Amino acid sequence: MHNSLAALNPFIDNLRNSPWTRPFLDAVNVSAVSLMVLTTIQLGIATLTLPKIPYIDFLGLGIAVISAILVIRYHINAAFLILAGGIIGWGAVIFGYIR
Repeated sequence: MHNSLAALNPFIDNLRNSPWTRPFLDAVNVSAVSLMVLTTIQLGIATLTLPKIPYIDFLGLGIAVISAILVIRYHINAAFLILAGGIIGWGAVIFGYIR
């Protein structure tokens, strides 16, 4: 698949400069970004809410906030954050916070 993308490379500039295809490519970009935002919101709601009182998963919320701070401020690799979240979740199950 990578070779087919390399074969299209000379045509990409023509597509970007064409008055017919530029609006189409802009619409594709906007659609892709909006789908990513919507998916992020839906995953956040599904992950951080509980079906019973208090309706908010404070452990998940804490992990999400701390992870966001670490990524934005210290540029920590996401693989380490996923590993740390898994370890925290595993510890929460062992110590009885999560059933």
